[in-house]
Amino acid sequence: MEKLRPEYKRFDELRTNVKDLSEYSHLKEIARRLLGVLDFVSVSNVSNEDINRLIKYVETILPILPQPQCDNSRFLFDAYMIAAFREMLDGISVGLSQMILPTCEEEWSHRIVYLPSFGGAKIPRVDLISFKGEPQLFDVVLLDYPWLYHELGHILLYEYRESFRPTFTRVLDKVVRRLKARSLGDSPVNKRRAEATIDKLERFWGMEDGPGSWAIEIGADVVALWTCGPAFLTAFDKELDNRKPDPYMISVQHPPYEIRSIGLTHAGSRLGWSKYTTPLKDRVKLWKTPSFRKNRTNEYVSYANKEILYGAISSALEMCANLKIPVCDQNKVKAIGNLLQDKATIDFGAELVIAAWLVNQELGRNEYYSWERETIEALSKKLRL
Repeated sequence: MEKLRPEYKRFDELRTNVKDLSEYSHLKEIARRLLGVLDFVSVSNVSNEDINRLIKYVETILPILPQPQCDNSRFLFDAYMIAAFREMLDGISVGLSQMILPTCEEEWSHRIVYLPSFGGAKIPRVDLISFKGEPQLFDVVLLDYPWLYHELGHILLYEYRESFRPTFTRVLDKVVRRLKARSLGDSPVNKRRAEATIDKLERFWGMEDGPGSWAIEIGADVVALWTCGPAFLTAFDKELDNRKPDPYMISVQHPPYEIRSIGLTHAGSRLGWSKYTTPLKDRVKLWKTPSFRKNRTNEYVSYANKEILYGAISSALEMCANLKIPVCDQNKVKAIGNLLQDKATIDFGAELVIAAWLVNQELGRNEYYSWERETIEALSKKLRL
C-alpha cells in the first residue's frame, strides 16, 4: 500500500469535488454514482494502476459536466426544459434517463459520457445536450428550441430503439435484397462496384453500433416534428438559411440536407402541416437548378433512397404513436393560442416552444422579442437548484 500514499490526497480532493456536485439537484444522480464508485474502490482490493486510472478518468469527466455555479440561470432554465420532457414521458409511463444535462456550445448537439463502473455493474451513461448560445439567460432564443426535441429524440431512439429498429430494418433489408438481386447478372467489375455501393448504403442507413446512422437522424427529426409541429419546420428552415449547406454533401454522421428536407416535407404532410412545408419544398426545387445540381453525383443518388427514407419516417412515427407521446396537432396549437390570448404564462416544455413560434408567426418580430423577454423573466422566478 506504500505506493498508494501519494495518491491519497488527490483521491480525497477528487471525492470532495464530486460530493460538491450533489448540492445541485440536476447533478445529484451523477454525484451519487461517482461517489459510489469512489467509495467502492476505497475499500476494495483494487490495484494502484486501476485507482490512478479511475482518478484520471473522473478528473477528465468533471470539466465536461456543466458547471452550474458559473452559469446558474441558463443552466437551470435548460435543465427545466429537459425535465419538462421527462415529466411528460413519466406521465405516460415512458421512462427517460435521469442523467440528461444541458451545456452551452456554438451548435446544438448531443454526446454521451460514460461514468466509471466497478464490480461488474452496468456502465452508466450521461447524455449531454449542447444548447446553442452563451451560458447566460439573455442568450436564450426560444425559436431555436425545437432543436432540443431533435436532440432528445436521439436519446429516445436509443432507449426505445426496439420500438424503431425492427420496422425500419425490414424496409432496409428489403431494399438491400432487391439491389443485390439486380447485380447478380453483372460483370465481375460491375458486381464488385455494386457490392461496394450496397455496403456503404447499409453503413449509412444501418443501425449497427458506430459513429452514426442516417436513420437515427431522420428519426430524431421526426420526434422533433411530432412534438413541436410547424415550430420545428421553421427552425429547420432557419438553420438552412444560416448554414447555406451543400445539400448533397455525404457524411457518415448526418444525412445530406436534401434527404432531410424531403423527409420533413413528407412527414409534415402526414402530420397535417403541409402548409408549413412550402419553404422546404421550395428549397428542394432550388437545389435542382444547375448551380446546385452539379454536386448531385451518381454516388449521392445511390444512397438517397426514398424507400429507405420513408421507411425511417414511418418507423419513427409509429414509435411516437406506440409510446403515446403527445403530438403537436392543430388542436394543440389552437389551445396554446387561446392561452396566449388570455395572457397566460406558458410553462416549461414543448408548449413554450410552440407558443414562441405562434407569437412570432402572428405578431411579428418586435412583438415576439417583447413577449420572449417577459416570458423568460417570469419563468426565471421558478428556477431553483
